[in-house]
Amino acid sequence: MKSLNALTALRTEIGRTVRGEDLGPIESGADGDGVVHSFSARYFGDWEVPADEDDDGDYDWKVPTAATVDRLNTLVNSMARTHGVRLTWANDGEKCWLTFMAHAR
Repeated sequence: MKSLNALTALRTEIGRTVRGEDLGPIESGADGDGVVHSFSARYFGDWEVPADEDDDGDYDWKVPTAATVDRLNTLVNSMARTHGVRLTWANDGEKCWLTFMAHAR
């Protein structure tokens, strides 16, 4: 239950800066990596084309800027400490989507 509460609080914080249609629902169910709850969000922070890629104006696999990564780490780590759970995030999809995960300890 702590992991769901933590992820719900994190989703609320992320939701303050993204549009409603860019914030996915919390999904539950254990997987092989110990993830028990997750949600996705799009367009959190600033994004850029990786340095080793050509930007033709329509590049779909942008990455968060260093400032956005710092902001994500600070937010996720703060929520994890506050709730006493393990939270992580990943830039694992195209079109500026991030996945946030709560793990079983």
